Amino acid sequence: MFRLGSFILISIAFIEGFTVMAVELVAGKMMTSLFGSSTIVWVIVLSVILMCLSIGYFAGARLSEKLFVKNLALILLMLGAISVLWISYYKIDQFYYASSTALLFSCLVEVLKIVLPSMILLGAISPLIIKELHKEDMKAGKVAGSIYLVSTLGGVVSTFLFGFYFIPEFGLLTPMIWLSVGLIAFSFTLLLMQKSAFTALAIVPIVIYFDRNENIDTINNSIVKERLSGVLGEIIVIEENIDSTKVLKVYTNKTNQTQISTVEGKEPQYDQYVNKIGQVIASKEKAKDILLLGLGGGAIVKVIENDLRSITAIEFDQRMINISQRYFGVSEHVKLINDDARHHLNILDETFDVIVFDVFKGEVNPSHIITIESMMKIRNNLNADGILIVNGNGFIEGEFGSANRSIIETLRGSGFRVTFASNGIKENGGNLIIVAQSTYDSPEDYLGVLNSHGFQECNVLTSQDAIITDDNLLMEYLNQEANLTWRRGYLNTTIEYFEDNRIPLLK
Repeated sequence: MFRLGSFILISIAFIEGFTVMAVELVAGKMMTSLFGSSTIVWVIVLSVILMCLSIGYFAGARLSEKLFVKNLALILLMLGAISVLWISYYKIDQFYYASSTALLFSCLVEVLKIVLPSMILLGAISPLIIKELHKEDMKAGKVAGSIYLVSTLGGVVSTFLFGFYFIPEFGLLTPMIWLSVGLIAFSFTLLLMQKSAFTALAIVPIVIYFDRNENIDTINNSIVKERLSGVLGEIIVIEENIDSTKVLKVYTNKTNQTQISTVEGKEPQYDQYVNKIGQVIASKEKAKDILLLGLGGGAIVKVIENDLRSITAIEFDQRMINISQRYFGVSEHVKLINDDARHHLNILDETFDVIVFDVFKGEVNPSHIITIESMMKIRNNLNADGILIVNGNGFIEGEFGSANRSIIETLRGSGFRVTFASNGIKENGGNLIIVAQSTYDSPEDYLGVLNSHGFQECNVLTSQDAIITDDNLLMEYLNQEANLTWRRGYLNTTIEYFEDNRIPLLK
């Protein structure tokens, strides 16, 4: 009978590490596409995975001492492969977002439902392999170190392959199907050579396959034009045709990033805050050189572009640059730069009349960009009478508004004269526009400009709020409650919209 030699056992360890990391990446992206990409969501995902792995390590150690089942490591690998396949066909419509349920608790429950069986089963494999190799008169420490080295190398290879190729090229679910099929074929072959009755486990994935639901990307008036997954998150472009109106929407991690409505013969209609930013820029005389930090779908570019203006836009995600040109008609005359906004600011030596700060990662403002050091660099990149326009969520009062108040206080600490106003609707559905002037003696009254366009002055005290620095990146924590409220609002509308139009939540 064929015997599992050292090479095969070490190969299983490599495969186990490869699979664990693949599941970790895919589960993380599944959660961030629904619950947001904040550090808190990733903490939940990583903590749950580590907890499940530790249970698996413990269970594997106990099984190696208490239970003798021939080829147990292979049997667990087969079961792990089946659980990975189940992730691929997980019924995402079972996610719940009831307002009475804490959003982060929902995230915790859903991560457990996805990774619990696979992580425990895969985690139990390494101790069993160590026990088998230790029988061959190899020293325990050497065996354990070698197995965890090989397993970790498998994880490294998986990180690069899934992070930079499989997920961007094929999405989240298809690579998991391929991985599962490969694992099942590998373990099935070895179990068959061992003449093990557990080869019958291969029937289970066949049942799962035929029980799956087909994805549909077109239904009623909505057409999914493009759907991209990657390490930077998920982007979906949807075209909706209602009577004579065509609406183009861009969703990043299930939040509506950009929306443009077009009726033949009429000017395109943009989100309210986009028009407001355009009106503020239009009110500034001789605003010719403009820098946008954050491109999105390019709506702000479309509102402010004209023959007299030179526009530069910095966008971290190359996919958004491509989408802005392909679907939203961003002109080739706009200078588009694929870079991190903070990195580009650090090397930028040009000056501008207007800088627009519209940087979001989903609903989260990246912390490293909103610091006093960053704002002081921005101030140096403004002309003497230049202005910085910051777009934020609508919260300004109480605990929810602490992040926006800290932005204002950080701007003031950087030497800006600051004006800010909200668009007058409920905070969790509106925007706060902050206009920061590079000099205190600038004659323009931007509060008057904002008021004339429907914004309302906010009379709040900010002197007690924190100034954000590079060594004290507080934004994500200050914005935690506001972001969760914002995310829940999106989920209550976006998930319903996707389900009504039979657009799969994950792909």
